[in-house]
Amino acid sequence: MKARELIRYTLSAAALAALTACGGGGDGGPSASGPLAITADNANNVARAGLQSAGLMGVIGDIGANLGVPTGQQATISQVRRAHAMAVSALGAQRKASFSNSVSCTGGGSLTVSFNDSNADDQLNRAGESVSLTANNCSDGAGGMTNGSFSLQLTGFTDATHLSFTLSFANFRSSDTSTGTAASIDGSVSASLEGLANVAVTSPSLSLSATSGGVARSFGVQAVSMSYVDSGSVVTESLSGGFSSSDFPGQSVQLSTLAPLLIRWADNYPYQGMLQVTGANNSSIKIEALNATQAQIYIDANGDGGYETTKVVNWSDLD
Repeated sequence: MKARELIRYTLSAAALAALTACGGGGDGGPSASGPLAITADNANNVARAGLQSAGLMGVIGDIGANLGVPTGQQATISQVRRAHAMAVSALGAQRKASFSNSVSCTGGGSLTVSFNDSNADDQLNRAGESVSLTANNCSDGAGGMTNGSFSLQLTGFTDATHLSFTLSFANFRSSDTSTGTAASIDGSVSASLEGLANVAVTSPSLSLSATSGGVARSFGVQAVSMSYVDSGSVVTESLSGGFSSSDFPGQSVQLSTLAPLLIRWADNYPYQGMLQVTGANNSSIKIEALNATQAQIYIDANGDGGYETTKVVNWSDLD
């Protein structure tokens, strides 16, 4: 994904604060029960899963923007938008500062929407203010069905570029028979902005499962932290935590940053930096950016600290 898209997830937090978009859906993310043994055969899948799961954090952080992200993740954003649009449409004139109200959905089912707007200005712009939505078989009458709940709470607010918030999802799932998409989100993620140039994101646990265009994918993150610093022409990114994926169901890996990733806004991929992914028995790979189009993967399958195999791949092959 492009650097501009990579960091936009929190740069449009003003859209989040104003709640200009939202929606959700699927059947839950991968369940990680043990570490994966990394080998030369699965090294590309491990690298792909780590990078795409990291992208999941950015996707959740900006519900209001169109990101150039993997298919399953984009499907979820589309569904999240739709659910909130349905809620606003259903509430109509009933929408006001602080309230909780249940309304009937167009095609059946119900939505319960709650706002906590302490300064009664119909916006989320003060610490402690929140909005939540719970859907019960809520149909839009056009093939879309939403269930589950999500909430957004501001934990700090100075202005639209200096704020912090937490998004929480409880089995939030949606499907759309007209487009063939389905998605599900469960867990929570927190983000903070100190100006448009410094962003931090953390999540104790977050999972996503989605189907779009006949392709089903799932990702999960555990105890993840990420940071972004934008210098104006280059974004610097660091991340660490546990990741799981439908590429290796029932297993997980740990990702860490050996050297921060540097990504030019005009490029799709990092031109500098190194990540390490560690699995069972200290097996690991290192992913080093050679330039904005290629990366070198170092493979230590036996966990002895020596990298017995290396190969050069295109970044696009890890999408």
